Amino acid sequence: KSWSLWKNIDTASQDSKPMTLDEVFADTEAKAYKDGTDNTVFNLQGTGRLDTDCGSTVSGELKTLVRTYGCTQVIRAPYVSDDQHWVGQLAIFNFRDSSSADAFLDDLDPKSGKGFYLPVTGSSPVEKFGTAPTGAESGAYGHFVVVGWAGRVDGTQGDSLGIDTIGPSSAVQQAGKQFLFHRNI
Repeated sequence: KSWSLWKNIDTASQDSKPMTLDEVFADTEAKAYKDGTDNTVFNLQGTGRLDTDCGSTVSGELKTLVRTYGCTQVIRAPYVSDDQHWVGQLAIFNFRDSSSADAFLDDLDPKSGKGFYLPVTGSSPVEKFGTAPTGAESGAYGHFVVVGWAGRVDGTQGDSLGIDTIGPSSAVQQAGKQFLFHRNI
């Protein structure tokens, strides 16, 4: 859930500038983020994708809920680890306010059964995403939600609970939220 650190970007009316791909991926760490747990580097693949139809970027009941929460933009992008063993997927949602962002986080929980965001496709090894267990890490930062989602693509199944995906999914999420530190001044 969003907390007071992000109060300067609590609502879209306070922070009305739309996200751009250039802004989100301008920071060096947004392009290549080093996972502090094992020093794996996750590199952005391509330039990312910006959608203004938020419903087209999610599945299930979330298609309606993103509209209810005033979603205006979603940026998604794949990341690949230097060793080509991991693929990460990033999504950044732009909502009307932090209450909407917090509610969306609850809806993203797999236990809710309301759906999830759709990963972007890409060339090898991005197209192998989802062939082994995956895990996701998400957070609300003012009126934004940033989700990192990662899974192995090297043929190793890892554990069935996705516990070994915590570090990689967190690293992808961290890469995606770098631009927010500049907005929250």
